Amino acid sequence: MAEASGIAAGDLSLLADLLSVSMAPAAARDELSPLDRKERTLALLLDSLAALSRQTPVLMLFEDLHWMDATSRELLERTVARIEHWPVLLIATSRPEYQPPWLGQAHVTLLALSRLSRHAGAALVRELTASAHTLPPDVIDEIIERTDGVPLFLEEVTKDVLESADSRNVVAALPGARAHVPATLQASLLARLDRLGPTAREVAQAGAAIGRDFAYDILVATARHPEADVRKALDRLVDAGLVFQRGTPPAATYQFKHALVQDTAYGTLLRGARQVLHERIAAALEARAPDRIEREPEILAYHLTEAGAHERAAAYWLAAGRRAAARSANVEAHAHLRRGIETLTTVAETESRLRVDLALQLALGPIVQSSLGFTSPEAYRAYRRARDLTLRVDDDRAVFAATWGLWLSTAGQNNIARQGLV
Repeated sequence: MAEASGIAAGDLSLLADLLSVSMAPAAARDELSPLDRKERTLALLLDSLAALSRQTPVLMLFEDLHWMDATSRELLERTVARIEHWPVLLIATSRPEYQPPWLGQAHVTLLALSRLSRHAGAALVRELTASAHTLPPDVIDEIIERTDGVPLFLEEVTKDVLESADSRNVVAALPGARAHVPATLQASLLARLDRLGPTAREVAQAGAAIGRDFAYDILVATARHPEADVRKALDRLVDAGLVFQRGTPPAATYQFKHALVQDTAYGTLLRGARQVLHERIAAALEARAPDRIEREPEILAYHLTEAGAHERAAAYWLAAGRRAAARSANVEAHAHLRRGIETLTTVAETESRLRVDLALQLALGPIVQSSLGFTSPEAYRAYRRARDLTLRVDDDRAVFAATWGLWLSTAGQNNIARQGLV
């Protein structure tokens, strides 16, 4: 395999680790530190892109940069810096408030997408209604006026109007047709979900709680309906264009058309129902996707947190932090560990809770020190909290780790203070 791909065996192991593919570990990879492994992996991805671009021009697409994690952001920044002289066209989309650090470079162009003009909006409405009867001009004008040139809003409102029609889909025949144009995108999406029926709406809610993407088997295990009814509801959501389907059940996966569709479905859940749903999702993931939980413990941690199972959630946030730290993804590790510590604040102080808190603090200390330095106040607080916890938990190794970390933080701060006095 290595010879055929032109990639060294050790590098293949890096890619396998990145993709969470089981593979016999390579000695070269095992000898690397987390930081070296991360650097080698990023370099390998860039070298692969360079090799591909020498064979053929490459088009790269990155969507929703405003939701990008820190390691992906680092890879993208390195990619932008390298492709200036390569036959590569990189297109990245983001919301206006996101400001990429590479703006202003000679090979980077910022293209702001404006709202649709009235003419373009009317053309989109006509295209959406091509298979149905033409909407009367006053209804088209009202749709364009209400949607303010936002393409997704315009599309959803147009579909809402069409779905509100009678069996012949003749909107013009409806009395007070203008009243059928919703005032907001959320109202439009809610109306469309309601018209699909209660089962489809509940299935959409369950899918939204799982995430923007969700697997058929996890949804079936989560939803409170027979599998046949769940499949029919999914078909209705797909036919309505609210959800996209990849593959065939039971191996199918689904994706909401837009994050706003997911948010709308999820937002209709009451707090109690939401907690129960996340509890069922967590149980389904543990039973049906143990491999994914091992690769991405933060997924289960999130659902357990939302379900109110805070002590169990904190243990998985700890696992997620450790896994990220092992990849030298320190920003992500810091976020996971902080989330775990925050999750424990509502848990009664049992011995098991204290041990999880201690492990979180001891994992957080070196992450903060490696990112912000040994004198970081946050690292000091983590080790100080860990030292206090060791007085209530019998663990000699933890006592040593907490004391050593606290000494490093204190010694560094004292050294800076002495230098300031010289």
